[in-house]
Amino acid sequence: MSDAHGVPLDVDALEGWLTDRVEVTPPLTASQISGGRSNLTYRVADADGRTFVVRRPPLGDLLPGAHDMSREARVMSALADSDVPVPEVIGYEGDESIIGGTFYVMRHVDGLILRTTEDGASIDEAARATATRSLASTMAELHRIDPYEIGLVKPGRGDNYLARQLHVWKRQMDAQKGRELPVADAVHDRLTAAIPEQPATAIVHGDYRVDNVILDPDGTVAAVLDWELWTAGDPLADLAITLVYWGDDSVPDALIGRPTGHPGYGTGADFVRAYVDAGGIDVPDDVLPYYMAFATWRLAAILEGVYQRNRAGAYGDADDGWRMFEEKVTDLFDMASGYADEAGI
Repeated sequence: MSDAHGVPLDVDALEGWLTDRVEVTPPLTASQISGGRSNLTYRVADADGRTFVVRRPPLGDLLPGAHDMSREARVMSALADSDVPVPEVIGYEGDESIIGGTFYVMRHVDGLILRTTEDGASIDEAARATATRSLASTMAELHRIDPYEIGLVKPGRGDNYLARQLHVWKRQMDAQKGRELPVADAVHDRLTAAIPEQPATAIVHGDYRVDNVILDPDGTVAAVLDWELWTAGDPLADLAITLVYWGDDSVPDALIGRPTGHPGYGTGADFVRAYVDAGGIDVPDDVLPYYMAFATWRLAAILEGVYQRNRAGAYGDADDGWRMFEEKVTDLFDMASGYADEAGI
């Protein structure tokens, strides 16, 4: 076993699995990466300095359909030859007996991950501007790829994205309900009653933000990470999810650690313009408040699940940052209600 805290990884068992697929020099060491708050992620190194990343589900009882490691591995493998940069997937394993859960392994990508306000200030303004343009153009490229044409989903499976997401995340919240959230229920009903027509069907990352990519030192996107929420659906919803995190005056500060809140990154409106200029879908001003309400509500629903699973001990004791979600989730639901008011629904 390796890792001094959190959920340990059986590196001896992983070593045999990995040796069958790539060149590895024993012994392996592993450390749990605490940045993500859904699946468990480990950085693994061999004696010669080769590095890999292992992803597996959290501990405990999992909701049906959640934490499917094969989906993450499949979308990254499908994008390997595209202009969307992703880590190289070594392989997926569905046998839970090897390390105690299904998992996949990818090669580690060197670069910068900007998680905090301090991280965002660590690169110069030219690199910040490059990061914004590269993030936007990478998203536009992702949305140009036809999910049906490359065989990721069957034709028609990407239709009715908003209705599907509202249903799924309401069901997930209800299934692990630990407290009453009346604003969440009210906003859900308002959004469900006013779903706009889906303008296109694209590959939706589902959590596209600056700390889910690796950047080169000049700010260029080197790899897009954390594909657990991807699906085929509405690209405007994907864009709105990014805007919720952007961290400028147009989005109330209901979260912490806003790396893009510094000169050089630009505003959320700047990101939208860069996305459209790079070939992304047109973004009508009159529908954006609805999508912001949806994206904020969905993020709150997801984080409520993370909060409840952490309370149940599903992630070990790697850190206690999850405790902030008790208050932040309700802040986000209030934000969603405000956007719904702005949308007139």
